[in-house]
Amino acid sequence: MDRNIQPTYNPLTEVKIPDIKEYTLKNGIKVYAVRATGAEVIRVDVSFGAGNWYQPSPLIAAMTNALMREGAGKYNAHQIAENIDYYGSHLQVHCDKDNAGFIAYTLSKYFENTLSILNDIVREPHFDSNELDVLVMKSRQNFKIENQKVSVISRRVLMKNLFGADNPYGESLTEEQYNSVSLDEIKEYFNQYYSNKNCSILISGFVTDEHIKLIDKYFGDNFGNYNNSEPGYILKSSDTKFNYSEKDGAVQSSVRFGKPLINLTSSDYPKLQVVNTLLGGYFGSRLMKNIREEKGYTYGIGSVLVSLKHSGFFTIISEVGADVCKSAVEEINKEIDILCNTLVGQDELMLVKNYMMGDLARNLDGAFNIAETVKSVIDFGFGAEFFKYQQECIMNITAEEIRFLAQKYLSKESMYTAVAGRY
Repeated sequence: MDRNIQPTYNPLTEVKIPDIKEYTLKNGIKVYAVRATGAEVIRVDVSFGAGNWYQPSPLIAAMTNALMREGAGKYNAHQIAENIDYYGSHLQVHCDKDNAGFIAYTLSKYFENTLSILNDIVREPHFDSNELDVLVMKSRQNFKIENQKVSVISRRVLMKNLFGADNPYGESLTEEQYNSVSLDEIKEYFNQYYSNKNCSILISGFVTDEHIKLIDKYFGDNFGNYNNSEPGYILKSSDTKFNYSEKDGAVQSSVRFGKPLINLTSSDYPKLQVVNTLLGGYFGSRLMKNIREEKGYTYGIGSVLVSLKHSGFFTIISEVGADVCKSAVEEINKEIDILCNTLVGQDELMLVKNYMMGDLARNLDGAFNIAETVKSVIDFGFGAEFFKYQQECIMNITAEEIRFLAQKYLSKESMYTAVAGRY
């Protein structure tokens, strides 16, 4: 074998789309199931539209979600952890900008045992004041540590500039807000948003009809007092396009570019994912080649599209040497400018397409990977048809379309920049 000769490869032109079954419980909850053979392990994700967007004051959504597992039904916090461990299960809480909920991983034979505990958490949390005090104390301490990092500072400044400070998408937390978390407000938030009318369930793995029946047994009755209220937040970007937060003695500076953008409901979104991948969405991207490989300004740099329920945004993220921060910002702007004004070559475009098709195949391989990938589109009302359209966009996009989309959505004049550290 001559290792100087690159092996031949065949481009991946089609990815198998998983079969997503949809069921409806007797109380109206939608259950999405991805079945797989192999190990008798199941993942179940119980999700509510109860993320930060809906909270009446800062921290309430996250604190409600986290406190629910600290004692519920016939179990205290220690007993929940002990029983979950006894069954070989694993329980995660999650709360983001739009959604909150719980993910449990369990052996098939202990599915009902784990589901019973999860049911207690969702329906009968204790909301113990002592547990809340401990949770607030830990969260406040973590906040104080994280808030010293230049990466955290730049992220908060950028999000505030993109969406404004008067809504949960752009709001920046303060230490004082941890002192005003109200248990009564948490209980009220739980009663309003943790309801069967505001819930969806995604189950994946070694799923049988019996497991679907068990979900209906434990989650099929009505619960909660959801009233379908939508907060009247206004998203408003700042007039200031560049923001610098100085931190004396910083060895590295955090650089973030970004702008508000379309979300997954736009037909342009899958095409824009190709543009993003070309710029900074994988290890062989233009930003990585320039800023890391050629200039040596950073260990890593990347760009990402984020889809939120009420908006979306694009961002470039990196930490660079403080002494080369200005140069790094200039080079990032240079790469954006090239993307908007120069046609991508066919070899580079084919490489990006092959990478994206392979990445999609990886994300749709294995029940748990599929569950994570499917969840991102289910939240926006899509199913398997989205992945078919995504493949078409990847395979058929042209260099001219890429330049057009870059000019339309990613011009350097439209970008916001946040730098924290030394500049």
